[in-house]
Amino acid sequence: MPTKKILFVEPSGAPSNVFAKFMAIPLLGPIYLATIARKAGHDATVFNENIMKRSIRTADMVEADVLCLSCLTATIGRGKVIAQEYRAARRHDRPRQGDRTGISGRAQGRRQTVMGHGWWYSRQHDASGHREGF
Repeated sequence: MPTKKILFVEPSGAPSNVFAKFMAIPLLGPIYLATIARKAGHDATVFNENIMKRSIRTADMVEADVLCLSCLTATIGRGKVIAQEYRAARRHDRPRQGDRTGISGRAQGRRQTVMGHGWWYSRQHDASGHREGF
């Protein structure tokens, strides 16, 4: 199996959001998954917009075979923008290779926001504690 380049991105939220102001540590999910991917022989990177204090650029994403977005309710809008930029860049630079985009996290009630765009979506738990995945 060929090595894949996997990029995990934690989008920033609105500047007024508590996560954008005070989130000085990354979420653990992308770190765990990137570690598992590396142990499986893939090239995996985690990019946190809040920690980097900048938005991810198309140049940072275009080489990735798989883009994984870890979103909270406050960051799902930015996550959608990142996913759209990634897909557009991949179609332009690598039209024959396609793209893989996944969104995961705790985006309450946002399934319809990402479904229908051809993205994977996984919500870990809803408000009642029910585990759900798509």
